[in-house]
Amino acid sequence: MYRGDGIYSDGESSRIDYYNSFAFHFYSLIYCSLMEGEDTEICEAFSSRAKKFAEMALLIGHLNFLFFFIWMTMTSFGK
Repeated sequence: MYRGDGIYSDGESSRIDYYNSFAFHFYSLIYCSLMEGEDTEICEAFSSRAKKFAEMALLIGHLNFLFFFIWMTMTSFGK
């Protein structure tokens, strides 16, 4: 489920699993590389979401990024 700001979660819960975001962005960009000319609206949304996620990762930093997602997973972020 897309939560906003490039973040995906596993269902309706408030917990956020960093794996979901990594996986959804990876596979959605593969989809876009194959379907860009045919599914423009979805590909623009997927690309925008992946860009937000990447910007957050760069802003927070590589190790801090993982700690950030661990913290988000353990809190009620996104309620």
